[in-house]
Amino acid sequence: MKKLTKEEWKESYRVRSQKQRTPPEEIINLVESVGLNFIRFEGEYINGDSFITYECNKGHVTTRKICLFIRRKTCGTCAHQEYVSRKINSIDKVISILNDFGCEYISGEYTAGKDSLLTVRFINCGHVQDVYLEKIRARTINGYCPECAIQLKNEIRREKESNKVIEKIESAGFNFVSFPNEYIGNQSIVEYTCSFGHFNSKVISSFSKKSSCTTCYYINRIGENVGTWKGGRTPLRNYLLKQVSEWKLASARLYNFRCAISGEEFEEIHHLVSFSNILDDATNGTGVPLKPISEYSEEELNMFVENVKSLHWKYGLGIPLTKKFHRYFHKLYGTDGQTTPDDFWEYYDRIQSGDIQLPT
Repeated sequence: MKKLTKEEWKESYRVRSQKQRTPPEEIINLVESVGLNFIRFEGEYINGDSFITYECNKGHVTTRKICLFIRRKTCGTCAHQEYVSRKINSIDKVISILNDFGCEYISGEYTAGKDSLLTVRFINCGHVQDVYLEKIRARTINGYCPECAIQLKNEIRREKESNKVIEKIESAGFNFVSFPNEYIGNQSIVEYTCSFGHFNSKVISSFSKKSSCTTCYYINRIGENVGTWKGGRTPLRNYLLKQVSEWKLASARLYNFRCAISGEEFEEIHHLVSFSNILDDATNGTGVPLKPISEYSEEELNMFVENVKSLHWKYGLGIPLTKKFHRYFHKLYGTDGQTTPDDFWEYYDRIQSGDIQLPT
């Protein structure tokens, strides 16, 4: 079969269309049957994609494709004017709509559509604003202005999310206590207690149904039943470090969760005042000596924890670092208990100046 060129295909399509088209007399009769005056075909009449020009009894002249005219059979200008007239509301109707949305009309002329700027007072929040009617319909909640409505929607959303967090904590067998800094999102702190009354706090994003009570873990699960037990000399350090999560979060947030030296995502928090010195101060402040965690009473342990927390805030926030920068600092300046804040800032300056290069 011969392949047609583009021009041959067009001519073939024109011929076929002429054979299948509605006779021109029927098109003219259709136009006049709906009260319009037929004027002419625009160009050669081939099929429904051809154009006709006609006039309505109001003198509006319209040129339109035949297929579109058959679908609507109206004067385009008259149809548009009718649509606009339906869109125009009287000022009484506008005031009624505003009242339904908890708004009080002050001034402004409503003509049509979204271009009419109205001055209104929102009853619940009392704010007076210039707004479009369509914006009020779309963004207002029970008489609050658009800005207050967004805040209210966010509050409702946060309340629903916080309730889900509470349900998640309680379904894991814990008792919800509070959000100490209010609920904002997954990075907020949540406080809860276990069935034995042990207090815990954790960043919400790190909590799961498999989370356990830190106190119960150290008191009940570390002991002579564990293969690595060494006579009850479990370091208190690991337990206490888990109790200062809020201080760690504030330290990380101060540097936008980035390493203070490299700008990479942080991995650890460095204590400017060493953790060993904080433990010594907590011992002196409480009168409770350092000993294996299993030998503390619950009252002694809680008192010690609260003292360690307060000392962290007293000595200021820590410094978020990557592991490589943190470990190299202690390699150069000594382990925990041997370093000072001045040591760290000297280390920081030497790295920035290029005096210290981390080994690759």
